[in-house]
Amino acid sequence: MKLFKSLILLFIVFITVSCSTNDDDSVTNPNADDGEMVASVNSTNFASSDATTTAAVISGVLNLAGVNSNGDTIAISVNNFDSEGTFDLSESSTAARAIYLPSGDTTFYLSINEGGEGSITVTDLNAGDNLISGNFSFIGVRENTSDPDNPFMETIEITAGVFTNVTITGLE
Repeated sequence: MKLFKSLILLFIVFITVSCSTNDDDSVTNPNADDGEMVASVNSTNFASSDATTTAAVISGVLNLAGVNSNGDTIAISVNNFDSEGTFDLSESSTAARAIYLPSGDTTFYLSINEGGEGSITVTDLNAGDNLISGNFSFIGVRENTSDPDNPFMETIEITAGVFTNVTITGLE
């Protein structure tokens, strides 16, 4: 049930940020500018702008999401969030998960599926200014059913993920 609630919250965050666009997906600096999320997705640059990056703590769950100009989404959820630290995103985790949803797809890659792994580190949580920064990487897994007679599992690798001074709501 907690997984279902977290996925619903990730969907709400996705809908919230998907209405904005960013025409610049180039990542020339491995560090994100204020309010941005950057990463490498299977060696392809991903960048969301401050207008398409959100963070919120809802009922103790951190929800962080970014959408690039193509509409691709990276979203991370951490249960019982209250401080800086490193959180496991692997298949054995019951407290955190990450997804990657390519634009136009209906099935996302999930870090807690079998074979998934990763972590997110919140390096700075500034409650006074409502800002959050950190880094992440994960391997997401999904079932490919393009050939219904021969479904198979496929993976995507998200590396060098960084989010810097993203405005966060819901801090107590």
